[in-house]
Amino acid sequence: MRIYYFISLFCISFICFSQKRYEQSSVQMLWGEEVISHHKDKKVKIIGKDSAYYLLVDGKIEKFNQSFELLKSEKIDLMYKKYTQKFEHIEYTHNYLYLFTSYINRKLKKKFLFIQEIDKNTLKSVKKLQKIAEIPIDYLTNHPQFYFKSSETTQLIYCINSIHKQSELSVFVYNKKFQFLWKKENIQIEKQHFFKIEDVF
Repeated sequence: MRIYYFISLFCISFICFSQKRYEQSSVQMLWGEEVISHHKDKKVKIIGKDSAYYLLVDGKIEKFNQSFELLKSEKIDLMYKKYTQKFEHIEYTHNYLYLFTSYINRKLKKKFLFIQEIDKNTLKSVKKLQKIAEIPIDYLTNHPQFYFKSSETTQLIYCINSIHKQSELSVFVYNKKFQFLWKKENIQIEKQHFFKIEDVF
């Protein structure tokens, strides 16, 4: 019986001691003012930050101040001539916003990638569409996709295109302001039966 009381007393003492230590070392939270978001059930992606915050929200570019109050909202224009483009990517670099869109030309059997500079104040395009890459498409397989990577000095856009069960890689390299540097196309990649390409580094 004494052993039972001893074990009970030990457990209670240990719990109290642990609780005391936890309270002494616990993190204190400081809460700021509440902000009501108008992005209910919407897909939100952070683009970049300088003196303001830039977000991509369901096909719109939105700009917020430091207090996270909405300053400007502009819908992305995906029209190219009479055709609708596909949104690919948006990048904030060197104080500029760059919007990437693509368009499939079925007659030429090619997929084109376009870039346009976005003004940070108006959130509208300030230059005409500029084609920076094109890749062939094969209707027997899925349409190839563009992928984007950034480093400290360059911007990399690559595309994996499966043509007749053979994997081909196309790489397009630009500087930080997306001025063309070099490209390498039709790079053959050995594809094993049990493996697929997940990413390119």
